Amino acid sequence: DRQGAVSAMSAVPIEQLKLEKPDTDYREYARVVLPNKLEAILIHDEKADKSACCLDVNAGFLENGPIEGLSHFCEHMLFLGSEKFPEEDLYMATLNKAGGSFNATTYWQNTNYFFDIAPDQFSPILDQFSQFFKAPLFTENSTDREMNAVDSEHKLQLKHDMARVYNVVLALGNPDCKLQLFGCGNLKSLRDDPKEKGLNIRDELLKFHKKHYSANVMKVAILSSDPFEKLRDLVVEHFADIPNSDVEVPTGPQRSGGAPPFRTDQLPAYIRVLPISPAFRYAFFKFILPEMTPRWRTKPSDVIAHLLGHEGQGSLFEELKKRGLALELSAGTWIDAGGWNLFGVDIKLTEKGVQPESIEEIGELLFTYIQILQTQGIAEIHHKERKIMADLNFKFQSMSGAMNHCQRVARNMQNLPSDYVLSGDGRCFEFDPAECQEIIKCLNVSNCLVLVADSSAVDACDQVEQWYQTKYSKGPLSDATRQRWEACAQADTKEKAEAQAKERGIFLPPPNPFLPDDVSLRPITGELPPYPVHLTDDGKEPVVQIYHRQDGTFKQPKCQIMMRIATAFTAVGDVRRTVLTKMWADCLEEGLSSYAYDAQVARLAYTVSIMERCILVAVSGYNDKMPTLIAKVAEAMASKDDVPVAIWDRVKERYRTQLQEAIAKQPPVQQTVQLMNKVISQFSFTPEQKLETLEALDRSDLQGMAKNLFDDCFVEMLAQGNLTPEETRACAKSLLGPLEVKRKFEKIPVEKFARIDTNLGVMVEKGRNAEEPQGCVIGLMQVCDNNDIDKCSMLQVAVQCMSQECFTKLRTKQQLGYMAGAQAYGSVISSLIIFVVTPKNPQMVQRRMAAFLDTRLKELSSGDLSEEEFQQYRGAVITEMSEKHKSLSEEFGENWEEVVSRRFTFGRRLRQIEFLKTLTKDKFEQFLKDTLCETKAVWMRVEQHAAPDPEEDGTAPEAPDAPVMEPEALAAFRERAQWVSFDDSIVSNVSSI
Repeated sequence: DRQGAVSAMSAVPIEQLKLEKPDTDYREYARVVLPNKLEAILIHDEKADKSACCLDVNAGFLENGPIEGLSHFCEHMLFLGSEKFPEEDLYMATLNKAGGSFNATTYWQNTNYFFDIAPDQFSPILDQFSQFFKAPLFTENSTDREMNAVDSEHKLQLKHDMARVYNVVLALGNPDCKLQLFGCGNLKSLRDDPKEKGLNIRDELLKFHKKHYSANVMKVAILSSDPFEKLRDLVVEHFADIPNSDVEVPTGPQRSGGAPPFRTDQLPAYIRVLPISPAFRYAFFKFILPEMTPRWRTKPSDVIAHLLGHEGQGSLFEELKKRGLALELSAGTWIDAGGWNLFGVDIKLTEKGVQPESIEEIGELLFTYIQILQTQGIAEIHHKERKIMADLNFKFQSMSGAMNHCQRVARNMQNLPSDYVLSGDGRCFEFDPAECQEIIKCLNVSNCLVLVADSSAVDACDQVEQWYQTKYSKGPLSDATRQRWEACAQADTKEKAEAQAKERGIFLPPPNPFLPDDVSLRPITGELPPYPVHLTDDGKEPVVQIYHRQDGTFKQPKCQIMMRIATAFTAVGDVRRTVLTKMWADCLEEGLSSYAYDAQVARLAYTVSIMERCILVAVSGYNDKMPTLIAKVAEAMASKDDVPVAIWDRVKERYRTQLQEAIAKQPPVQQTVQLMNKVISQFSFTPEQKLETLEALDRSDLQGMAKNLFDDCFVEMLAQGNLTPEETRACAKSLLGPLEVKRKFEKIPVEKFARIDTNLGVMVEKGRNAEEPQGCVIGLMQVCDNNDIDKCSMLQVAVQCMSQECFTKLRTKQQLGYMAGAQAYGSVISSLIIFVVTPKNPQMVQRRMAAFLDTRLKELSSGDLSEEEFQQYRGAVITEMSEKHKSLSEEFGENWEEVVSRRFTFGRRLRQIEFLKTLTKDKFEQFLKDTLCETKAVWMRVEQHAAPDPEEDGTAPEAPDAPVMEPEALAAFRERAQWVSFDDSIVSNVSSI
């Protein structure tokens, strides 16, 4: 009875938590443990505009058993109905109509399920959510269909070279260790192999769920504005009856079978992998370490990774660049699970660097650097610097959204004490030099797996990995190479090791000059404006317009600055000028890379990048040392005409490699978007055009670039955070003063887009990668000018009505592809796009997408949408738009969109919300009839080279084929098209101070 239920709820005590929190975190935390041993952390957020929940199960890839991919497949299947709520799409539909979202992720040792929703729908959706862990259906029909979805997800990764390398490493290890597994799953592992073994996949799913989804290994994080008592009652009501079978989960190496990932007779090993892209050139040095998760208080591998991956003066990477061997370098953990840690140094190579003699040279430098660590140990200064930054980053950590916060808390509950679920994964609490030395000792040649990936290995690779069909070869490290590398560790004193390293140009980093000293907040005088204001320029001829907002919300000693420099040099839409400007910007960053790396470590970063018609300069982070960095960047921008040969060659090879990779293996969705830009964008250059232009450029072409770029330009700048108007003006002067910027034009060069006023049909291209199994289809419907706030708001409601239906019908039921959806698109002309990434015949998929679009729009515009459903969809959009910014970067991003789009409608969201609150169903239906229903879609289709035959399916409606747009027709359309653009006027319409 109800009285008994209330009594049972109140019988569960609430334990107030005094956990470590950032200064910025105003939330309150408590803990409950239910009779079934499920543990939950309750998060009271008085400002919450959404409620959220996450349930984390201590079962992941390592629990697959005899069926590869079973844990991931269970994650997929769980959402598709329960005994109490059997409708497959009820959960997704409920969330969609209440402004919610959801997802799940399978990891090595856990699986994480999470959602957020409007607060008034929290309890009903918790009822649906919790049923997945009590009595999921796993119906035969949905099981068969969802296997195809998992297979499509796997196919998305099939031609990604990094994923292929990862799986070769997993495949070649110790078969007695469970880390050698296939996590994702595909039709072979989930359908064909079990069938051969006489296993029924649905029965295996039910067994897996019953065995591993026990309440005692589940952690829940739940967040809302409700008091702890209400949150406790919700947890008891919905999770207390999850069955508990007292599962005992092994720890340490026993979790992965008790055997190491590689036996001692398997290492050292030398593996060669044949990549798909001829531009994919890497050397991977992998070492087997003990698992780091239990060492969360000391985090020894973090400081070791920091030093090996350092990019400043004297670093391994700096020396490799000087020798022309490397383009990029990173160090850190690949896998940390099952008692083991797979730690690596990954190096993106130049054409020279991939040669066998260069690999030996790289290994020699790497093990020389490791020898410094072995003989000197980890200096306390390096630990102290890491600790200072970790403590500062935690102290001033940005708030995260409700769902992401719950996800992180629930996952951390599996490995950390309750008081440290917020701090334990980021802070370093203790320094243990002996433990660091224990880890460094593992970084030796005998414990090393070397993997080299390059296209010249075509004849050497005589074996094939089964899941990705990657060609590779495996053998021991040659005796000569092993002896050469081991000789680097022969120094018996610190002094000898240091001298040997300095001969080779490497040494440990000196103290970091960019660590912030002053983290005080600027005083606030008077009432702060809610949005950026225009800082006046004393009546001078404007060359720069500055928009500024001092922060009083997030209370962090940080700021963000962005400059958009519209320059006449790049305004003409010339591919040569575009590529040359990118080379100028990249050479600038490369020249500063060693200097700026220390700033990056201290969370102070800058970028100089280009768009088709402008240069973007961004600076963000702790503002204490920001003026120093800005001055250095400005000096480089003003003088980056005479570029050293080594920097030019390195930057050109890096850019060449990027373009070659895009040409060889550009993902279908990116290629389809590029195809769309060919139709609607005034200037759009292909990777082939850029590569041809790049090869014709010479270092001397950079002469006079600063004058070319800044002699006729206009600058718009947004600055937000912990800085006053005076400091903002000083930053602008510091950055722009050395450039001697001038403005001659009266109108700002802005991007232009074609207005589609006729039925253009479909643009078709073959995929760039001949072996890519996926194609892509995008349909674009232009709706209204982006400054029409009312229509843009109604478009958002239309998208809300379309998106979940699109996913359910095209992805889940028709199984057209793993990625499917509908969304709003465009910064000048607001549009609706519908997309599917598909392993099936794209022409057939396009017909089905068009049929869905036509059917759904008719349903929405002809009265089939009930008043209740309309209110739900409209309310969902209002809920999402009403969600407050959780960080300075979120707020800055929204305001910067108003600057870069030249609308300057700060507070646009609030205006949209006010309109939506008055929107009626009749007005919405009239909008659909007058706009979307009258708008013809233009289609873009990227097809596989061997596209599958169309599938016959009488239950799936198909529209007639759209005519293919030939190049001549496209050229004729672009010639006569009306081109619309952002506002190109100089005068600002924003309030000034």
